[in-house]
Amino acid sequence: MLINDAHRVVQYARDRMSYGETNVKGYLSLSMATARIEALIEGSPVEEAMSNAAQESLNTCHRILTELADRKQNHSMDPELESWIYHDTVTPPGAMDSDFGFFNDGPFNIDFGNSNLFQQWIDDS
Repeated sequence: MLINDAHRVVQYARDRMSYGETNVKGYLSLSMATARIEALIEGSPVEEAMSNAAQESLNTCHRILTELADRKQNHSMDPELESWIYHDTVTPPGAMDSDFGFFNDGPFNIDFGNSNLFQQWIDDS
């Protein structure tokens, strides 16, 4: 049944939070939508099912986000990786000062000011 796929999507959203996603809206919405569908299938009160799903989901989100915060607080980064941080993003050495001149070596012109760029896409037929 499709409801099994809905459960997998909810699990995927929960797993994303476990790996660092901090936006709980997706997981909360998916949990409530799945509870609504199940209630309609079973003939149960929809409002109650959605309310229970929201409460359970918010408790799950709180637990996961608390665990994430604790892990981040107790985590010490490898000094080598720490030197790669640029604007709170881990960036490999040399990525910010790379020479992208090789783009100009080929036949492809990436100058969007040049009207010839899109001429190749015009259908002459």
